Amino acid sequence: MLYFAYGSNMDPAQMRQRCPGSRALGIGVLRDYGLCFPRQSHKRGCGVASIEPAEGKETWGVVYRMTAADLASLDRFEGYRAGRPAEDNRYNRVAIRVEIDGVPTDAETYIAIAEKNPPPPNAAYLAQLRDGAMHHGLPDEYRTFLAALG
Repeated sequence: MLYFAYGSNMDPAQMRQRCPGSRALGIGVLRDYGLCFPRQSHKRGCGVASIEPAEGKETWGVVYRMTAADLASLDRFEGYRAGRPAEDNRYNRVAIRVEIDGVPTDAETYIAIAEKNPPPPNAAYLAQLRDGAMHHGLPDEYRTFLAALG
């Protein structure tokens, strides 16, 4: 299965810890979605990333090939359990179509269940996103967008 990471899972060290069998295939873009921070992570003490429909916007990220064991591990980290009501999950895993080198490709990603008045992301969390984007070579324009956050 292919997984599209746009938040802290772009961090290669975090993905090695969470999903040791995963392999980064390259970068991709999800068109007509924008990055947002609609949920608080109590572990991180700040708002954390999600995506939301936004005509004309783009969210860039990393596409990973995942093993079944890695996917199960990531589901736990993201607070997703199949079969329970969507609103009871922290994030829900959804099918999307991401472009890799201009080729539309089916993948899955996680979208947060929004909370009321989440705090903004903190400097450490934003640095993790920026570092992951730089490590994987996301486009300069998108890295500039990430640099302007916070």
